[in-house]
Amino acid sequence: MDRIARAICQEKCAFLGEPPCWDRTYFPGEPWPNPDCDEPGCMAIAEAVAAALLEAGKP
Repeated sequence: MDRIARAICQEKCAFLGEPPCWDRTYFPGEPWPNPDCDEPGCMAIAEAVAAALLEAGKP
């Protein structure tokens, strides 16, 4: 789940011209997942993706 969320985060942040919020090079000491992430957050989207993949029968 974490890898999916980080990939989603990276793409969302790149779209906004920002580094991913999980990258501690740019955000030292910030928590992951970021509690200030726009809703739905990257973790919520990752959970939806994982559920859809399981439903489709893909590991």
